[in-house]
Amino acid sequence: MKFDELILLIESTLKPAISKERIAKKYKISVKEVEALLKVGAKVEKEHTKDRSTAETIASHHIYEVKDYYQKLKKAKL
Repeated sequence: MKFDELILLIESTLKPAISKERIAKKYKISVKEVEALLKVGAKVEKEHTKDRSTAETIASHHIYEVKDYYQKLKKAKL
C-alpha cells in the first residue's frame, strides 16, 4: 500500500470532529479560545494531511483529551 493510500484509509476511518462548543464546555472556556487552540492544532496536524478538515478533526480530539496538548507537544520537541 502506498503512503497516500494509507493516509486516505486513515482519514476515512476518523471519528467526527468534537464540536467547539463541547470542548469549550468541558474546559469552561470560550468558543473563541477553542478556535485559537484548534488553529494551532490544525497547523501542526497539516504536517500529516493536506486536508484542513481532517487536520481540524484530529486536533479537536487531541484538545478534547488534553487542553494544552499542542503546548506540551511544542515543549517536548525543544
